[in-house]
Amino acid sequence: MRNIRLTYSFVLLIMSFAAIGSVFAQDGASGITVEVGAPISLYVNTATGTRLDATGFGLTCQQAGAVDFSVSGTGGTYEIMPGTALTPGDTCLVSVFLDGVAANNFLASVTLPFTVAAMTEPTTTPPPVTPPSESDATPTRTVSACPETMVGTTIGAIQGSGATFALGNTQAITGIVTADFEDDGDDATSDLRGFYVQDAGDGDDATSDGIFVFTGADERFVNVGDSVQVTGTVAEFPQRGESETQLDANGTGIVVCSSANPLPALVKVTLPFASADARERYEGMLVTFPQTLTVTELYLLGRHGELILSSGGRLPQPTNIALPGADAEAGQQANDLNQIVIDDGNITEDPDPISFPPPELTADNTVRGGYTVTDVTGVLTQSRGRATNNGNSTIAYRVRVTTPPTFNSAPNPRPTQAPDVGAALLKVASFNVLNYFNSFTITPSGCFLGGHLSASYCRGANSQLEFDRQRAKTINAIVALDADIVGLVEIENDEGDNQAIADLVAGANGIVGDGTYRFIDTGRIGGDAIRVALIYKPAAVTPSGSFATLEDVYPFDTNTRPPLAQLWLDNKTYEQFYVVVNHLKSKGSCPASANDENADRGDGQSCWNADRVLAATEIADW
Repeated sequence: MRNIRLTYSFVLLIMSFAAIGSVFAQDGASGITVEVGAPISLYVNTATGTRLDATGFGLTCQQAGAVDFSVSGTGGTYEIMPGTALTPGDTCLVSVFLDGVAANNFLASVTLPFTVAAMTEPTTTPPPVTPPSESDATPTRTVSACPETMVGTTIGAIQGSGATFALGNTQAITGIVTADFEDDGDDATSDLRGFYVQDAGDGDDATSDGIFVFTGADERFVNVGDSVQVTGTVAEFPQRGESETQLDANGTGIVVCSSANPLPALVKVTLPFASADARERYEGMLVTFPQTLTVTELYLLGRHGELILSSGGRLPQPTNIALPGADAEAGQQANDLNQIVIDDGNITEDPDPISFPPPELTADNTVRGGYTVTDVTGVLTQSRGRATNNGNSTIAYRVRVTTPPTFNSAPNPRPTQAPDVGAALLKVASFNVLNYFNSFTITPSGCFLGGHLSASYCRGANSQLEFDRQRAKTINAIVALDADIVGLVEIENDEGDNQAIADLVAGANGIVGDGTYRFIDTGRIGGDAIRVALIYKPAAVTPSGSFATLEDVYPFDTNTRPPLAQLWLDNKTYEQFYVVVNHLKSKGSCPASANDENADRGDGQSCWNADRVLAATEIADW
């Protein structure tokens, strides 16, 4: 019998108590091979300071029933010695639990079958069980043979057909890694710290077959194409009223069974969605949009690395094509079903580089509204585009792309020169200079707001470097417009020789020649940190009289930038005309009270509409 190794099978039962994280077998792979008369060697990964004794283990077998045993070891490494010889081929159960609590609610149950095998006595001793170090408590990526049968439950059973999970608590899944957003080795704070897994499906089209596995670790456990078994806690990751179903593995409970497996077939999805809840069935799944989609919004491209796409061209603002109320609301609902966010998978704010368009956004490689893209492919999920749950991050269904999208500029090419307006006698333009401040937060005197000066009121560039970039772009664009009069919006509301508008005009004249442009020197207008302004070419027009404004009239004296009016004389025809620059109250920063007349009425006009209407009326009557 000395040349025969008798083996028997074990099930490792890991309890769902916070103090136990995982159990490692001596062979670390397909099961525990134990010679008759030899101890069962285990490493139990527990919380710091947790110590197990004989009351923390149990040993039962199908044929032998409850088996007496003794336990030795400490610090996570233990040996269980059966008190009687076990029958070859018997199936046994090792239970690990705390404080004498019965093992009736387990983290994972994995049957590891073995049969009696005759083999030559090994000439080497199997390696000892080595517990993870304190600095590396999470196992690194290893590939282990796994049972052919599925472990645990289907992902569809966990996801269910509703907005949140149908099966909670601790669950185990088996599937293929379809997208990997673990630590990329650069900046872990920018990564999702997890990956997406998809299984063969439960046959129900109303349930998703994919799920996000959150590891919470700054290391990598898997690669795309790995077949994995994952054990973790089901949770909804909350995000301002919405949530994404995920399996929290905490960096443990992840077993890689094999690598380089084919990915699940792409699920074809098209816009518009049939209903608002039709998107949930794809959460966490690998999808493709086999259609041409249009870039309809770029607002958060630089901030969060995301774009909004739509089908059938760019989406109109509902109140641009329909009256406020039911018609505009219907238009908004149609827009909501006809759009999808594409996301770079980076959750840092102001990512550098910006991934869209691939390989990265540059001055020579840009994307603009109206560009199109086909066959968008990636994992469809519901989440925000940044790490923190505040600010202007969007909570939306999005595709975290796994295939770099290719954008087509032909539908809306970027102009190489200003539009030809024909043989116009005069050219008048408006230009939002996007908080053009030549005072920064580090400027001792700060910026003006409501009659006071403070560095916190400065809304533009934070440094000279940032301002130099903004200044060059803005001035070059104004020069390229070549307009005779330009109404400016969002320029710093300051005064004096070094005011922002004087700096802008000096920069433009530095390109086209001294005296080409001048500005109407109004000084500060209103109480906001920004104001409207006018610049002009004295060779084409001459101001007639002084400027006029409505800064003492409501709502311009409260929460709306006062308009600026100027009478002009055409130097060629000697005709006179007025130009009025306006910047009405924006739709954000809503009133605190829902009863305020400026609150969002749900008619498509958002907040402050009453003041915008009043401002427009005052300007028209003026």
